[in-house]
Amino acid sequence: MIQLVRDRRCKFCQERFNRRVEPSGRVESIVEFQSRKFCRQSCYLSWNCGKNNPNYVDGFRRGHEGGYLRHTDGRYVHRTVMEKKIGRPLESDEFVHHINGDPADNRIRNLQIITNSEHLILHNSGEGNGSAKLNEKKIRKIRKLYSSGTVTQLELGKQFGIEQTTISSIVRRNTWKVVM
Repeated sequence: MIQLVRDRRCKFCQERFNRRVEPSGRVESIVEFQSRKFCRQSCYLSWNCGKNNPNYVDGFRRGHEGGYLRHTDGRYVHRTVMEKKIGRPLESDEFVHHINGDPADNRIRNLQIITNSEHLILHNSGEGNGSAKLNEKKIRKIRKLYSSGTVTQLELGKQFGIEQTTISSIVRRNTWKVVM
C-alpha cells in the first residue's frame, strides 16, 4: 500500500498530490517529486493531447514516424492534402510519396500518388539501401545516356556495375518508375 505525503497540485485536474511512499518504505525523492506535474498517468496523457502536446505545431502534431505531420485526430496531413487535390479518398493500395524526401513538406507539387510496389522499390533502393548501386541521380543519368543513342545497355551496365537486364528495366521504366 502506498502512503502519501501532501504537497502539490496536479497540472490537469488541480487535485493535490503528494510524494509517494513505496511499500518498502522508500519515499519518492524530492527531485522526482518536483519534476512530477501530474497526480496520475491518466492526467498526464489527457494534458499532453492536442495543443498541450509538445509536438503540436500550428494545428498539427509531428509524430515519431519519421517526422510526418498529423492532424490532431491522427490522420496524416500529406494524405488529406492529396485527397483534397484528387477529390476522393485514397485507396488502400495508394501511397503518397514526398518527392523531395522532406516529410514535413506537404505542398501538392511535392506529393505524388504511387502504388505499394513502387513505394517499396523507391524506399528499398538508392541511398536508402546501404548495398544499392543506384540512386535517383544515377537513374536519370542512365536514361539520358541511353536516350542519346551513344551508348548501349551493355556498356551502361559495365559503367554502373549492374547487369544489362537491370539497365533494360530502367530505360523501359519497368523499375524506378517514380524517377522522372
